[in-house]
Amino acid sequence: MWKNLKFNKQNIEHETLKAILIKMPNNSEYKGYKFWHPSKLVRTMNKGNGYWLTFGYTDEFVFKLFKGKNNQIIKHISAEEMEVAFDPQQDYLETSESYLEVEEPKNIDEEVGVDESLKR
Repeated sequence: MWKNLKFNKQNIEHETLKAILIKMPNNSEYKGYKFWHPSKLVRTMNKGNGYWLTFGYTDEFVFKLFKGKNNQIIKHISAEEMEVAFDPQQDYLETSESYLEVEEPKNIDEEVGVDESLKR
């Protein structure tokens, strides 16, 4: 079964025609790591004005994470570990509230005049 994880567009480090380099969240134990994911499995969400994307995967996926100069440090993590790493971002769009209050401007019914010292 296919699943999707949400992530912020700022986590994209590089894009090619076939794959996207995604940075792991800073609030996870994999801070500093990144991974390549097929671009055809990365989609823009309807919410979030294009800043939120999803990447698709199945339970059988094994993600290859790397970091460091020349990408020497490599870890392989399962789909469940990836879900835990991206977990705090999953509820953000549903629980985020807007505190913007829109009010109609009040009409000014006073007569407007020009200061005499400003006239030529």
